Amino acid sequence: MIFKSIASVSATAIILVLPGPAGAEAPKTEAAPYTGSPDVIVDEALAIAKKSRLIKVLSDHLPEFDGLMRSRMKAIVSTTPQYAWPEQAHLQGQALVQYYFSVYMPMASDESIYRLLKYDTENLAIYADKPEACVGYALGTPDFAKIAAADYVEKVTDLKADIFESAFTAPVHRDFKPDLSDARVLFMAQYQKEGFDPKDLALLGNLAAIPAVDGCRAYTRFNKTIYDLGPKDGPFVLAAFTNAAPKIKPS
Repeated sequence: MIFKSIASVSATAIILVLPGPAGAEAPKTEAAPYTGSPDVIVDEALAIAKKSRLIKVLSDHLPEFDGLMRSRMKAIVSTTPQYAWPEQAHLQGQALVQYYFSVYMPMASDESIYRLLKYDTENLAIYADKPEACVGYALGTPDFAKIAAADYVEKVTDLKADIFESAFTAPVHRDFKPDLSDARVLFMAQYQKEGFDPKDLALLGNLAAIPAVDGCRAYTRFNKTIYDLGPKDGPFVLAAFTNAAPKIKPS
């Protein structure tokens, strides 16, 4: 019904950057193209990516992760113009990290999940009067990365790294009911307490296609409701919804 897509659950995503600064405008011409082979360029890109703690945690704990990153980056540098590499790397990296996030976040500690909820709540408040930026934040779009605060990438990737590290090193085995009735009861009681319109919940799976003002309102209310459940029930509800979301393993 209302929680069909992981895109509606997590507001944050890593930006995997091939040579060039995060969030920079990509040039529309290639004045000084890279001349190395795709393999050499990919090696350089992976070396840069692994300076991120998030990528290092994933690489250290998931043997398949490096191979998936490599194949995706090689496809990008082999088939797309150089100016498109950063955005394509962002999209491919986002999809890959989001898949693993949907698998492992339900096993992370309450503390690490609640820190992410707090960060999202604070940022969504900042963009409350900027609907396009608000929805961009919710979906982790490349356009949002261009206007984000200078420390956005560092903060969000560190928060996600905490979640992954927690799930890998000290997994929490939560008992979710198959029909999500436990999580739904908690969520809907708080949602009604907040005085929010239940009709907004139907918008969550289509944030990119609806008017930004509606998408921002729907997502902000969803996130605030879970955060306001507190440091125990909030993480449980978000973990339950994430665990139940459809998952398609990247190839």
